[in-house]
Amino acid sequence: SSSDQDGTAGIDEPLVSTCCERWQHVLDRLEKRNKKLKLELKQANLLRLQDKAKYCQSLSRVTEELCGVQREISKNNINKRINLEIQNRFHIDKKNQENNSEILKDQLDSKLVEAEDLIIKLKEQAQEISKRTLQNKTDHSPRINLLKGRLDAAAEVMAKQQRQIKQAELESQESKLAMENLKKRLNRVESLNSKRGTLVESSRKSKSDLELKLTLESEKNKNLSNDITKLKSIISAMNLQVSNLKKQIENLTNDKIESNTKLLDVKRVMEQKLNDLSEALRKKIVANGASEKFLQDKLSCLREQYISQIKELSLKMTSSDARSQELFYGIELFLKMLLASKPPESLSSLDTPQAEEAVQEACDILNLSPTEMQNIVNSARTSDEKVNWLQECYKLIHLEKFSEKLGYLLFDAVNHVRNNKY
Repeated sequence: SSSDQDGTAGIDEPLVSTCCERWQHVLDRLEKRNKKLKLELKQANLLRLQDKAKYCQSLSRVTEELCGVQREISKNNINKRINLEIQNRFHIDKKNQENNSEILKDQLDSKLVEAEDLIIKLKEQAQEISKRTLQNKTDHSPRINLLKGRLDAAAEVMAKQQRQIKQAELESQESKLAMENLKKRLNRVESLNSKRGTLVESSRKSKSDLELKLTLESEKNKNLSNDITKLKSIISAMNLQVSNLKKQIENLTNDKIESNTKLLDVKRVMEQKLNDLSEALRKKIVANGASEKFLQDKLSCLREQYISQIKELSLKMTSSDARSQELFYGIELFLKMLLASKPPESLSSLDTPQAEEAVQEACDILNLSPTEMQNIVNSARTSDEKVNWLQECYKLIHLEKFSEKLGYLLFDAVNHVRNNKY
């Protein structure tokens, strides 16, 4: 209890107030940062919703295009079947026409041969008849008439056969025209089939491109969801830090109130003791009429008591100074090890706004100016520059409890490093 009273008596109220103000400033900065993170989360959620809407629209477009491609493919299949049937019918008609034309040609050839044979026979008969008529004009007149009738009948038959030949030629020309038309139709159908094949290939390519786009958009959505989860985890960690800082500030305020109450109690007790002593001395002087020697002895005793108390306080102050020096030495080693473990490339890789924010936060926590902070960092890396670490670290440590916790942490780290070295 005496050590607590001495520690509370050694605390300065302005240091406690500056520490509270600094922590309050840090809290305000953390709250602002939390608000910024919340706004970024909202914007990320909006972007995710927009991406989902675009993804749904692209899916609907892709489904529509796939339906159109399937319809075109079905139409192409139907057209292919129709073309195959047309080709089969064309080949069948072509074969039938070729067979019919060959049959007609054979019939015409046979009829022409028969007609030529008849003509030859009739000519021979006419020659024989003419010879006979020259011999027997008077006897064979009825036979001549019969031969003339036969010749007329043969001429009529020849005329009919010539007509049939002309009709067969006309039919063959018509069949040739029909064949040419069918060939043209086949060429058109083949060109259409080739165009449809190119359309099917283009539709397949577009389908593959759309599938690639779908995969890319799904990957983007996954990345956005991962970023949102990371932001949520960062915000939760920041909220925990803010709650811890609030608890620390509440503890500091409670400690400040308790220290003030203890100081007031000590002052009241000392004043009461002084009043009691002064009244007792006056009563003794009045009652006994003591001389000045008695008073001087009492005063000398009181002086000795106060001197002894002052010596004890000075010893405590020296011990606390030694302890603070050890703490500052541990802080110096700890900071040097931290800064020496990090290469300068990792520190220079920060962007300018991030570096400025980091320097500003460090200055606010350590209650230092940017130039002093830069000197401390440079002195930790280079052995040429030297900084009074006692003065710089005294700005960081104000309260006894905070310095004790920090001291335990730093001494453990320094002892671990020394044990590993030696």
